[in-house]
Amino acid sequence: MEILLRIVRHGRESQISTMPAKFWQSWFLLILVFFFETAWAFDRDIELNFPNFNNENFLDIKSYQLRPELAEIWHETSNGLRIASGSLDLDYLYLATEIRILQTVTEQISASYRLKGEEFYAIKPVRQQVGVKYQFLENYSASLIGFPAYDKRVGEVGAAFEVGEFPWHYLRISHLEQAPYYNEKNFEEDRFLKEPVENGIEGAYRFLEKWQLRFQLTSDQSMEQFFPDEQLIFKYEGEDAGFVLEYKPADDNRWGLNYRGFDYQKSRLADNSLVSGENKSQTLQFLSMDLYWIFPILGSHSLTLGTQFDRFRNLFRDLNDQEESYNYLFQTWQVYGTWLHPGGNWWNYDYGFYLGDTLEEKDNLSQLNPDKKKQSLEAKLRVSLELYNLVNQGHFFFTTTWNVDNFFSDFWDGGHAAYQTRF
Repeated sequence: MEILLRIVRHGRESQISTMPAKFWQSWFLLILVFFFETAWAFDRDIELNFPNFNNENFLDIKSYQLRPELAEIWHETSNGLRIASGSLDLDYLYLATEIRILQTVTEQISASYRLKGEEFYAIKPVRQQVGVKYQFLENYSASLIGFPAYDKRVGEVGAAFEVGEFPWHYLRISHLEQAPYYNEKNFEEDRFLKEPVENGIEGAYRFLEKWQLRFQLTSDQSMEQFFPDEQLIFKYEGEDAGFVLEYKPADDNRWGLNYRGFDYQKSRLADNSLVSGENKSQTLQFLSMDLYWIFPILGSHSLTLGTQFDRFRNLFRDLNDQEESYNYLFQTWQVYGTWLHPGGNWWNYDYGFYLGDTLEEKDNLSQLNPDKKKQSLEAKLRVSLELYNLVNQGHFFFTTTWNVDNFFSDFWDGGHAAYQTRF
């Protein structure tokens, strides 16, 4: 059985609004139940990760991300491309990529393709998914989802059910079996003791006239993969969730709260008499919370003021050598302001200033190894040229960033390019 991907079509709010109020109240309560439950998601990386951050990296990433107005446009896009990249240091690059393609086949059937990836602390595989969606009744649909592979062992097969229609007033629940034929078709010795199965839920709603909420959760059953030659077992479980809650008193004025977080638990358990350097485990935790206010100034200009907290933890355990075990923490609390300065019919200036208190510490569990702690105040200036096309909502950014805290000895901090468009 080959595979296929999820699909989302622009919703017809006129149809959705005719549904009984009690129906949507029930679904909203269901959303809240799912939303505050723990979710697990396999990130498709079977190696342990050891990130190497610089003090200003969370300020870098914040300066590279596109503004909330463009994020909302992207949420409402069925066919488009979005990519952002920027320097983190001499060796590493922040990279976020997403492609969406949706085609209507018949009045009830549509097909889609999606690609999505983000790298900021380790090399991560890009996720792809294709799907075929069948809409029945007025606001209900079912989809076959997944992705084919030359090596059929790692193909994915699943299904999704959707109430309402993308991009607003919809709820989508999915179930995806990752590598369901791995053991059956495997030509090597390794096998799954517990196969990876991913569940997901996402949705978006507008309510009380001026409020809107978008959210997503992914959830995997715990998985185990056994490598008999090394007598190694890889285990994984993790969580990934995010939401954006906004209040819009006017078209050019909004308050927003943006959350993203994950918790990945990995282990590579082995008998070190057969293989060295294994029998280790780690927990990777990330939390990002951004509170912002966007409002007009000087006529058509726009100002954004915000504060953001980012925290990354790596709880590493060497099960054979306690002296090598540690708890690692890297966090930044920052305040920022951005100024969108219209320049013409097809271009803008976009400036940003970021000031952050950063903390990096390594707490060694053995008293034989000294703990390490480094705290600093970091400041960054961003200058961007934005070229845009109103026809396809294309926005192209060329950016340079500058060290403010250490300007005279190390004034330039890197560059950035980003592009978002609709097809």
